[in-house]
Amino acid sequence: MAIIVDVVCSKALNIRVNKTDTPQQLVKNHFLKLRFEHIEYALERLDQSRTKKNNIRNYMITTLYNAVDTVNLYREDEINQDFPIGEACS
Repeated sequence: MAIIVDVVCSKALNIRVNKTDTPQQLVKNHFLKLRFEHIEYALERLDQSRTKKNNIRNYMITTLYNAVDTVNLYREDEINQDFPIGEACS
């Protein structure tokens, strides 16, 4: 994704994440931790979202930035929905 390259190679002092100027080095560090599962998660979020995005680039930067910290919670929630606590496994 070109957005990842743009962020990692950016010379700007700050990058806008979730409508907040965030130090570029912090955003770069998050982006360098991205793996396939994080990118897949971000694309799933975009696909499942039903609200109109005024700026998809900013949305993806925020989603990718947060993916490093939230993808595991998202996957656990998916599993819990498929196999609620107390439900016997066959």
